[in-house]
Amino acid sequence: DGENGQLHKGIFLNWVHGIAAYIKSIDKNHMVSTGSEGMHGCLYDEELFLNTHSGPVIDYASMHLWPKNWSWFRADMIDETLPPSLQKATDYINKHIELTTKLGKPVVLGEYGMERDGGTFRAETPVTARDRFLTHVYNIVYENASKGGPLCGTNVWAWGGEARAKHDDGFWQKGDPFTGDPPQEHQGLNSIFDTDISTHEVIKKHSIKMNNLNPGNQDTGDKME
Repeated sequence: DGENGQLHKGIFLNWVHGIAAYIKSIDKNHMVSTGSEGMHGCLYDEELFLNTHSGPVIDYASMHLWPKNWSWFRADMIDETLPPSLQKATDYINKHIELTTKLGKPVVLGEYGMERDGGTFRAETPVTARDRFLTHVYNIVYENASKGGPLCGTNVWAWGGEARAKHDDGFWQKGDPFTGDPPQEHQGLNSIFDTDISTHEVIKKHSIKMNNLNPGNQDTGDKME
């Protein structure tokens, strides 16, 4: 990152494309991307983003969206910080639509999330801000995908199911269940629990709409307008 990142862009690009080529040499049918956060992970350097995702060994571009991590959003100030976070999310996504249109490749929103209301990790805490964030993002994704744009899908982050944090500090310890959050982060930070029914519905609605964009899926019983 920062100055060091600027100095070593060439090394980074050689590594990315070298590893991608190696994967392709083992399995030519394997879909390969970078796992990049997008512009945020490319020093906000458009040329670096384009070069990272160019070439025949990278099948599709990658981007992430983390309003809290990027200091857009505060869970203890939802009314003040959520609306500008949604606008920044829109701008960030649209920038990647623009860039990947230039590339002629699809882009997947590979990671995205928002903490629970108030910033707690407990499953009983509401997720109203998260549901609004997901709904907003999914509407943008569907609108672009339905028009044949490059933004073709999302990966849910992260399913926690029945797992819960076991310790007061929220951090994972050996033998604890996995909540979907990495062990260096508070367990439950971005977890979607089995009891988050409203979030399940947001994801399900989006999934059905995206699935129905495929002509082969139009006759399934899961259509949702």
